[in-house]
Amino acid sequence: MVASASAMAAIGVKLPSVNVKLAMAAQASAAAKLDAKLALGLVGTANALPNIQAAFGGGGLMQLAATLKVVAGTYNLMDPIKLSEQLAVSAGSVAKLPPATFTAVAKLDMAAIIKLAAVARLIIQLKLDGLDPLKADFSEQVMARANAAASFANAQAALTPPMRMKLQLAAGLPTLIKACETLNVPLGDPSAVAPMLQARLSALAKIVPPTFPVSLKLVLKAAAVMEVMATISEAFGPAALSPATASTFMAKLTATLSASAAANINVKLIPPPIPIPPIEDIKLGEKIAGSSFMRLNATGLTPPKINILPPISAMIALKATLGLATGMKPMALCTVCGSS
Repeated sequence: MVASASAMAAIGVKLPSVNVKLAMAAQASAAAKLDAKLALGLVGTANALPNIQAAFGGGGLMQLAATLKVVAGTYNLMDPIKLSEQLAVSAGSVAKLPPATFTAVAKLDMAAIIKLAAVARLIIQLKLDGLDPLKADFSEQVMARANAAASFANAQAALTPPMRMKLQLAAGLPTLIKACETLNVPLGDPSAVAPMLQARLSALAKIVPPTFPVSLKLVLKAAAVMEVMATISEAFGPAALSPATASTFMAKLTATLSASAAANINVKLIPPPIPIPPIEDIKLGEKIAGSSFMRLNATGLTPPKINILPPISAMIALKATLGLATGMKPMALCTVCGSS
C-alpha cells in the first residue's frame, strides 16, 4: 500500500467545481439510450407494489441484508470461532502496512478525493459512450443526445420520488433472500424463518471485534484513496499518477474541467434524487413482494446491532482497492478461509 507521496499529494489538489456540465453530458448520453415506454411502465409497477417500507420497518433489515451480501464471500459468517480468527488475521494485516501510508492519507482532503473520483467516473462514462470532453465537437454531440433523450426525460418525470423509493426497496428484496441463504436459513413460512434468522444474527452480534492499529475511519479513507487512484488509472492510463507525472496530470485535468465549464451545454435533465435501479432487480423484487415472505418483519424479528460488520466492511473495501491502485498482491485478509 505504499503509494507515492506525489501521487497522494496530487489527489489532494483542490479541483474547480465545474464538473456540472460533464454530469449533464453523461446524463443526457445515458438517457438517450433508454426507452420512454420503459419509464412509463415502471409507473404502473410502482403503483402495484405494496408498502415495502412499512412491511420492513424502514428498511433496517434490508440494509443489514445488503451488508451481509457483501461480506459473505470473504468471511465465514456461519462459524463464530473461524470468523473471530479471520478478524484477528485482518487486524494483523493492517498492522503490517507501512505507517507512513496512513500518515499521508490522514492529511488528505476527503472532499477533494470524492470530487476527483466523481470527475474520473464521469469521464470514464463519457468515453464509453463515445464522448471526449477534449474534442472540439463535444458540445454539439452532447446536445444531439440531449434532444434524443427528451422523450425519456418527460416519461421519467412521471416517476415521483415516492415511486422511485418503492422501486429501490423492491430491488433490494432479493438481498433478504440471499441473506437467509448465506446464514443457512431455509426459506418457507415467515413464522418459521424469523426465529432461525434471529438466532443466526444474535450469534454474530455476540462476536467482539478485534482492536485495529488504526481507526476504521482512516482505513475506509485509505480504501477511498486507493479506489480513486484505480479509477484515475482506468480513465487516463496507469501513468496518470506516477511520481514523475502526477502534478502535470492534475494540472491538465484542472484545465479540462475549466474548459468544460465554458462549453455550450444546456441540458435540461435534472438528475433525479433517487435513481431507477436495474430492471432485473425490480422484477425479482416484484415477485418477492407478492409472496408470503413480506410477512417476515411482522413476526417480531428484531435485527441486533452487529459490531463486527463495520470493521469487516472496512477490510473488504481496503482489500478490494489495494491491488488495483498499487499493483501489489492483495492483503491476506482471510488466510484462515484460504482467500488472499
